[in-house]
Amino acid sequence: HKREIFPLMRLRHLFSGVEHFVLYDCFTSSGYVNEDVFAYSNQCGSEKALVVYNNRYERAEGWVKTSVAMNLEIDGSRRLVQKDLCNGLSLRRDDNCFYILKDAVHRLEYLRSARQLSEAGLKVALDGFQLHVFLGFDELYDPDGSLCELERRLAGGGIADVRLAYQELRLADIVLPLK
Repeated sequence: HKREIFPLMRLRHLFSGVEHFVLYDCFTSSGYVNEDVFAYSNQCGSEKALVVYNNRYERAEGWVKTSVAMNLEIDGSRRLVQKDLCNGLSLRRDDNCFYILKDAVHRLEYLRSARQLSEAGLKVALDGFQLHVFLGFDELYDPDGSLCELERRLAGGGIADVRLAYQELRLADIVLPLK
């Protein structure tokens, strides 16, 4: 509780509102919705959160990209509307934009390109009853391709500090000879 629950309770304003709440489907590689994976996002001001939970003993893998249909009022009439992950979290779709997703449960950071989040969504792999609570969604811009290289090297995995790894990669020509 001290490590996982209490820190999130301090952010209850981020999880309690309904104005920006979006519930997503998790699609398997076969194209089916995995009903055991719950994924939702919410926002409060500039703060963003994406929660993904596997409600089963078996491992689950898939892509979180499209929301379930929401009954919204548009131009005076009610319609069923779906949002993609970028719309649900107000994320950019730029080619040279990357996001740092901070997992509050596992204390790891993940680097994802805005283009991948826009086109394919977020790939998730969860063991039985595993949970990810992604916070932050800090934007980084890639003027020289080094963030793209870092994302390739990380291969979807998480690390303790993305910004530090980015600095080490950019300064590799200086740091490696000193080591």
